[in-house]
Amino acid sequence: MKSFKDYILESYITEVTNEIKSIWASKLEAKQIQDKLKNIFTGYKGKVSLTNKSELGKFFKQFLGTLSFGNNMQNLRVLKDYGMATEQGFASVILGNQKEFEEKKWNTDCIKNFNLSEMEKEYKKWKDSDEYIQGVKVDDATNQDNVDDRILIVYDRWDPETAEEFDFKGKRGKSTEHTVNMCRVEFGKDTDTKYYDCYPILAKNYFGNLENIKKRAELGIMDQEIYQQI
Repeated sequence: MKSFKDYILESYITEVTNEIKSIWASKLEAKQIQDKLKNIFTGYKGKVSLTNKSELGKFFKQFLGTLSFGNNMQNLRVLKDYGMATEQGFASVILGNQKEFEEKKWNTDCIKNFNLSEMEKEYKKWKDSDEYIQGVKVDDATNQDNVDDRILIVYDRWDPETAEEFDFKGKRGKSTEHTVNMCRVEFGKDTDTKYYDCYPILAKNYFGNLENIKKRAELGIMDQEIYQQI
């Protein structure tokens, strides 16, 4: 199922038929858009999720009210040139310029989508480091009897055959807990699985117990015993 964020981006692409101007253009109107956007980021009371229809609507309405290109229709006419004349387009431009906001050191604390959790922050650092391990989709037809002892499998608790394998180094313990957690985040992003439904297990235990794991998933039973066999 598509997320509302996907809908925002697809709606924006579908809507735009002419060349869209960048909000970083040198035109005076672009400069005003920059200034008003920067101000609302700093002065908005509360926080806003750009993928929440209600919150986005309020945020867009307040931003629109700060513009001074003329009346409401004239403001929208200018925004249309920048792909920002609709709530979805407005959100898409903001989401698409996160890197630029960071480089210019804008205060974007009010945008929930930009406020990474501690786990997300750790994941971002891990992915950019030499310790990063890319997950490889587990072949459904694979039945590995002599699998490497330290291959880690992360699977969807509710759909155990949706799984990825990671070349895991070291024995399970505090020293490798961070790596295991990062593999869970990586798998969750690859498969759109919630973090707490991403179950890590050694490959030999996964393949040796797969049928049992599948049955427990069908019955809605947590794989607590198998989950700990890592």
